[in-house]
Amino acid sequence: MNIILNTQSSVFSRTKIILRMVLLIELFVFSTINAYATHQPNLSPIPVIEFYPANPAKAFVLNLTFDSAAPVFYDSGFVSLKPAGGYPDSPGDVEVDVFNVYNANSKNFTLPSLLRVRVYNSDGTDSEELQSNAQGSINFSFDPDASHAAIADTFSNSDIVVDLKPVIHTFCVDKLEDPECFDSDLEMLSVAAVDQPPFVLLGKPIDLIIQSIIDNNGPETKPAPPEEEKGIDAHFNQQVAGISQGISISPSGVSDQQEVGLLVGSPRMNNQTYTITCLEPGLHKATFTSSIEPLSAAVIEPHESTNIESNNTKAFILEVDCAVPVTINNKPKSFPNSINTKQNGVIPVAVLTTEQGEYGNPIAFNAQAILPLTVHYGIESLASFDNGAIEAHGKMHIEDSYELDEKTKDKDLDAVFHFPVQGTGLVSGDTKTCIKGKFTDNGNTFTFFGCDSVNIVK
Repeated sequence: MNIILNTQSSVFSRTKIILRMVLLIELFVFSTINAYATHQPNLSPIPVIEFYPANPAKAFVLNLTFDSAAPVFYDSGFVSLKPAGGYPDSPGDVEVDVFNVYNANSKNFTLPSLLRVRVYNSDGTDSEELQSNAQGSINFSFDPDASHAAIADTFSNSDIVVDLKPVIHTFCVDKLEDPECFDSDLEMLSVAAVDQPPFVLLGKPIDLIIQSIIDNNGPETKPAPPEEEKGIDAHFNQQVAGISQGISISPSGVSDQQEVGLLVGSPRMNNQTYTITCLEPGLHKATFTSSIEPLSAAVIEPHESTNIESNNTKAFILEVDCAVPVTINNKPKSFPNSINTKQNGVIPVAVLTTEQGEYGNPIAFNAQAILPLTVHYGIESLASFDNGAIEAHGKMHIEDSYELDEKTKDKDLDAVFHFPVQGTGLVSGDTKTCIKGKFTDNGNTFTFFGCDSVNIVK
């Protein structure tokens, strides 16, 4: 706290002069507040000085403007290569709370407001007054993991939050050789979906994992900093954008998730689960963007001190084929749909034309619009990926087929197919078969999918 005492007294006793000299020396060594009165030359803040336990080498210095009629204002800040002072047992006009990047309160102290001053009169007396505004600085010990300082001013009944990360970052970019500054290259290696299904049925949400792979490529200039052993703590963010109207995705992203202890050369997977819901048939897209950055502003990445391109961000475009669920009837007019897998022959399958809500289907479906050469049939793992049996005659047969009760014909025109048993992939123990293909509607082509039970007899 460097405080200049301006006085206009005429004659002081020898004792008072000596005491003033001692005070000036003490303030020069331990001072932390630089302040000046704005309207009376013989005013100065009340000096309250004490060493605060501090980093012996560095301190944060925050330049502030105080006004009795307005909120305290943060002007600028920097890191000083001089020790910090402190402010105990003083009028608690201003309270400062310092928080680190782990959201912990790492420091708390109070100090007298720069508006509070001592008036030294010509008759040798003094008194306390308040000035209307003042500028000055406060300082406190440097912490490379500091995040922000909350400053509350009782005179203006206001508070502000000062972001300390830019102050740390500016210092460490310039002073990378400082023992509390580190460089490390965090990289987002890839972003992709895990086990993405080939389609999603309308009205049947699925959970899908989006996996990001992160790596710490290590320090560039320091061969063995402590961070190489304990790793770098980092912020992970993932946002979802560009979502087509035909799908919904929840949640909309992940913010400020911590990745603790990213070790050099040890890639790590970050898995986030999203619920995908199809609202309209067709192909829909969404973009997942993952980013990683050091938690501490004292960790400097190569692109921040050189001209190389940042490798902290990667994007993945998810494509979702929203399929229309359909109702099929294996072996119409037969139940329990018995099939002998040892024999050759074909399995008749009817794809039914249905109204919205019929058999629980979310939208109406016209089986006559099926493109027969796109259709595949068999066990679910084959048909889902456009494998399995294809129509034995290369075409579909339009007729009014039996409904699932195996008795009713509803007078709708359905599509009947015949599939070779040997192409279905059926084996003993299988209980259902599925069909997948394309159909047209108003000039657009969409996917349909449906399943029905089977009874394997051999």
